[in-house]
Amino acid sequence: MGRYVVRRLAGASLTLVAISFVVFLSLNVLPGDPARLVVGLEASPELYQKVRAELGLDRPWILRYLSWIGGVFQGDLGKSLHYRRPVGELVGSALAVSFPLAGLALLLALALAFPLGATAARRAGSAFDVLVMGLSQVGLAVPEFWLGFLLILLFSLKLGTLPAGGFPGWEKGLSPLIHLLLPAFSLAIPRGAYLARMVRSSLLSTLQEAYIAVARSKGVPERWVLFKHALRPALIPVVTSAGIVFGRLLAGAIVVENLFYIPGLGRLVLTAVLARDIPLVQGLVLVAAGAILLVNLGADLSYGLLDPRIRYT
Repeated sequence: MGRYVVRRLAGASLTLVAISFVVFLSLNVLPGDPARLVVGLEASPELYQKVRAELGLDRPWILRYLSWIGGVFQGDLGKSLHYRRPVGELVGSALAVSFPLAGLALLLALALAFPLGATAARRAGSAFDVLVMGLSQVGLAVPEFWLGFLLILLFSLKLGTLPAGGFPGWEKGLSPLIHLLLPAFSLAIPRGAYLARMVRSSLLSTLQEAYIAVARSKGVPERWVLFKHALRPALIPVVTSAGIVFGRLLAGAIVVENLFYIPGLGRLVLTAVLARDIPLVQGLVLVAAGAILLVNLGADLSYGLLDPRIRYT
């Protein structure tokens, strides 16, 4: 397994370098001038040229890319044009919020998906199965922002039990987690619907395997067949999907984070794009891509634990 992990990490590193090159090149051919955004339209030509030189915009793009990627390997993602702070510091602060939010949303989605999907598979073709599949289809179709509005109206404005938004920071311990509950549920319900369908489909496929028929022929109770013999192998595609879902939650919760005023990666991405903060956008894309690659690697390594027949070479 050690050689497999090393190969995967090497491949992930090359992928990140390729992503960094594409992102840097794309951002540097877009129309607009970051220096002009910094100094404003009324600035003198001397100040404008000085800022261009400070930002390195007077050099060829390939030299700027090599300088930037060299700094990345040393842990320096550059300095934000909008915030005038190190990009690494800004991204780290946003990750400290987005990572728990994504993790909480994924846990809620799995807590919803497993009992519903497994029971629907066990009772395939029954009224409960039809109900679960129908509700999951509705859950997939519900927009996150609309669901978020409904949760705010119900739990914040009507019942007054949960905060409508904002995040006070982790200085107060774990109590700020309550501020993440509504956005986490907004993200979890559509993902839970998707994962419930995955659990049902994977279990139904696994239940058709020959070793399941052997277990049934020995008189093993159906519940034991489902949870002891079929569930672990059936989790492999579910774990793959959960890894993809977590990556999307981590990097793509822009609408929900802005709706609930959560200072995570989503809000930071929107601010960076609107301000055309090239160093910040580059750093955000690189960190998000790295996080997604690591999550997918973790999902791949879990296959051997779920199914002993899998060997890494």
